[in-house]
Amino acid sequence: MPPIPESFLEPKRQARRAWWLASGALVAVFGVAVGVLLFFDVLPVDDSSLAPSVELPASVPNPLAAFLANVPAALQIDFLKLPEESRKLVSGHEATIQTFLNEQAPTLDSLDKVLSTDPAGWRWPGARDPATLDSAWTSTHVFPILAKLLDLRSSLRQQD
Repeated sequence: MPPIPESFLEPKRQARRAWWLASGALVAVFGVAVGVLLFFDVLPVDDSSLAPSVELPASVPNPLAAFLANVPAALQIDFLKLPEESRKLVSGHEATIQTFLNEQAPTLDSLDKVLSTDPAGWRWPGARDPATLDSAWTSTHVFPILAKLLDLRSSLRQQD
């Protein structure tokens, strides 16, 4: 058998060399990426820049705290006493809904007052004193009920 000419093997060697170089470059890129992910460390974010400022003077009124203090604790109980058809805004129950909303007029008026103020002044009650924060947190159960009250009121206004 005659020997294979060298000119015939050269293109195969070059193609093989190109594949080895490309594979080596790919391994090097992945190696650097893994090294950066494992060993490169950055400083943690300073959380103080993310925390809201509660250092407002005490003379600045807090409409949210005043509102939460005035919301009756029995609001949820009163809402659940409504017939389910009224809560689901079934037509024919407008009189029941209107009666309920008239009973809740002081709450809705105070909510309208809060919504008309600048939200930048709203601070959660107890933000300065963590001991009172738990008692203020119990007021959050009224927010879904207030949303439903606003929904009832807007649906009645749309029907008029």
